[in-house]
Amino acid sequence: MIPPEDVYISTTAHILPVSTPLITSTPITTTRISTTSSSPGKAPGIATTSIPSVGNSITPATATPSTAASVTTPATTMMTTTSAEVCDKCDVNKIAPDLEDPANTYFTFDVDKPATGCQMVFRVHCMRSDTMICESKNIFGTNPSGNRGIATDVTSNSASSTLTCEADGSWSAGDVTMISKIVCSFQGCVQP
Repeated sequence: MIPPEDVYISTTAHILPVSTPLITSTPITTTRISTTSSSPGKAPGIATTSIPSVGNSITPATATPSTAASVTTPATTMMTTTSAEVCDKCDVNKIAPDLEDPANTYFTFDVDKPATGCQMVFRVHCMRSDTMICESKNIFGTNPSGNRGIATDVTSNSASSTLTCEADGSWSAGDVTMISKIVCSFQGCVQP
């Protein structure tokens, strides 16, 4: 889950609602409200006084379609926009491994802060939950060239790797690009 402080939303001036104030010759009438109380412990009464206004009044108009030519003013500040249309392509579960021994192995991941725009970095982990000792532990990334080892950290019961999901939804790990599937591998496992 992305922390709320890492989510940025921006908009541009040309999609903001436009309302133009109407200047009318109708005077503004203001009502002054004062409270009076004739008895302690009772709610006060309300007295109103009308105060005349001098000059033109400004009444906000509701947004209505206009036949006049519209003017678009370019935005002067550029902000990083995180669009759901692009960011939703980075679903690590779509490339998650099919575990050979789901009773004793599992796959987890952590999401790092987005590097740029919707580029996201995932730390993925293939782990064993039993006491078996494995001769070889690795994570492979399947791409058009086949399976390539992508583990960057190996412990006694796990292998981890860093995957990057680009803004276009493609996955990479170091120089291994276009990853379509992750494979967890535990070879030569024996009971201690």
